[in-house]
Amino acid sequence: MGHGYQRLRRLPSRGDRLNQAVVLSNLALAYQQLGQWIEGNQAIADGIEILNIEQAKAGTNEASALLAQAFNIRGSLQLAQGQAEPALLSWQMATAAYQRLKQPSGMIRSQINQSQALRALGLYPRAKLMLEQVNQTLTTQPDSLLKAAGLVNYGDAMRCVWRVSWQKPKKYCTTVWRSPSGYNRLLTSP
Repeated sequence: MGHGYQRLRRLPSRGDRLNQAVVLSNLALAYQQLGQWIEGNQAIADGIEILNIEQAKAGTNEASALLAQAFNIRGSLQLAQGQAEPALLSWQMATAAYQRLKQPSGMIRSQINQSQALRALGLYPRAKLMLEQVNQTLTTQPDSLLKAAGLVNYGDAMRCVWRVSWQKPKKYCTTVWRSPSGYNRLLTSP
């Protein structure tokens, strides 16, 4: 790992721990973009560790919100490495945190992410059910990028469920869910 990362890990007593965790989370995203999985995994693990400690000490909504964002980032890293089950768990943890914080946009984002993990696991009917719930919530929301991403994911899930029910190759659905696109990046951003 780079020298800057090593220096960042030694700063806990000199700086704001929450800001340090945010930097580590963002660093994990940068490592993901570079395909440096070991460094990305370490950065997000360190960030989550700091946030867990800070949340236990202070129990603030800020620490909880940052922890939910870090779970989203960890899920993104995990899915990008083909680890759909751990990604699903990370996104379930993010959803629960956003629910406790009463942040509907965060809940929607992490539920859409969960549906991506479910699809990667071949659980298209469960992904469809989750997206139907998200779709019900989105219909009451004003137009936004999040709403557009949710509706695109819902349409893709419906297409895959239809293809699977007609005995079409599941390879099509796997390809759709793993294709890089702007709305996938939107959903994993903090």
